[in-house]
Amino acid sequence: MEKGLRIHIGSIPSTLFPGTITSLELFLVDSHNNVAANQKESFLVSLVYENGSPVANPMSAFVLNNKCGNGYVSNGNYATFSVTELSYLHGNKKFMLKIEPSINQSISTVYTTPFSVVNYRLVIKNAVPSEWYKDEGGKRNHITLDIELVDVAGRTCTSLIRGDRVIPLTLSLLYDDYSSVKTASHREGSSILKVFSDQSLSIDENGCCQLNVRIESVSKNHNSKPFVIYIYPNLTLHPQNADIAGVYTTPITVKSKRASKKRSGMDAEFGSGTQEDMIKRFASHTGELSQSDLESSIFCVLDYGTKCNELLTSLQSQLIGHENTSGIPIEIHRCPCCWAYGDNRNANSSDVEHDAKCTLKSLLSMWTWT
Repeated sequence: MEKGLRIHIGSIPSTLFPGTITSLELFLVDSHNNVAANQKESFLVSLVYENGSPVANPMSAFVLNNKCGNGYVSNGNYATFSVTELSYLHGNKKFMLKIEPSINQSISTVYTTPFSVVNYRLVIKNAVPSEWYKDEGGKRNHITLDIELVDVAGRTCTSLIRGDRVIPLTLSLLYDDYSSVKTASHREGSSILKVFSDQSLSIDENGCCQLNVRIESVSKNHNSKPFVIYIYPNLTLHPQNADIAGVYTTPITVKSKRASKKRSGMDAEFGSGTQEDMIKRFASHTGELSQSDLESSIFCVLDYGTKCNELLTSLQSQLIGHENTSGIPIEIHRCPCCWAYGDNRNANSSDVEHDAKCTLKSLLSMWTWT
C-alpha cells in the first residue's frame, strides 16, 4: 500500500441554509499532491460540532448522498450532503464534517472548516476600499457599508418576507486573519471603530441598513496588518436572531494620507512662491512656446476650471428631505463637506451658510467670473 497518502477535502461555504444540497469533494492524494484514484479506500463521513464532539442525533440532522445520518463515501466518488437543522437549535454551535479512513488506518483523519446553518444572512452590497486614508476629508471621512438581509434564494428580506422581526446589529473590528484587535490600552478593537451616531444600527423594513464607519488607527500601528469589520446580529438584545449569519468586509489597510507626489521639473520651477512670482517665471519661458500652444493651453485650463466650478456648485447644496410645517413643502439642503443646512425659501438654494473652514466654500470662492 502506497505511503504518504492523505485525504483531500474541497472547500465548503461558511454558511449553509437548512436542507440545501452541497457538493463534497473528497479523494486521496499522494505525497506529490497527485490524485490517487486507484487506491481502494472508503471514508466515514460524520457530522460533528466545531470542538470535534459528535452530533447527538445525526439521523435527523444530516443527509449524505440522499441517505439520513453518517455514512461512507468511496475514494474518488462524487458526494453531496445537507444539514437539516439550524445551528440555533444546537446552542448556536458551528458544525464540521469529520472524514476518517475505514481501511488504511495510517491515513490521518481530517475535518472540514466549520460552518453555520441559518435561515438568513447579511451581505455587503457595495465595494469596500482595500486602502482607506482616514485623515483625508476630516473627521467626517468614512467607509460606507450597504448591508442587506437575504434568504436562501438571495432575495432581500423586507418586512413582508421576514415579518415584524426587529434586527439590531453590532460591529467588531478584527485583523484580516479574524483575530481580535487590541489597542495600546489593551481594549478590544471596537474602541477604535466608530459608527456615526446619526444612523440606525438595525435592518429596516426594506431589509437594508447603511452604515458610515471610521477606523481611528492606522494599520502601521498594528504591524501593518489590514483590518476587517464584522457585522452581525446583536443577540444580547434579540437572541432569536441567532438564525442570521453575519458578514465580514474584505481586508482594509488604513493609512493616514496619500504621500505627496514629486513634481516635474517645470512644476518645481513654477510651483513655488507667490502667484505673481510664478507668473513672472512662466512669462520668461513663453518664448519657448508658440502663440497657438499658449492659446490652446489657456482655453483648456478655462474649460476645465469652468466644468469644475459647475460641478462644485451643484454639489454644495444636496437635497436631503422636506419640511412641511406651514402646509407648503420646503426643501432642506445640506453641504456634504461642512454639513451646513439651508432651505429653498430663498430663490437661490445655494445660499447655504457654509462653515468658515468649509473646503467646498473655499474652492468656490477662488473662482470669479469676469
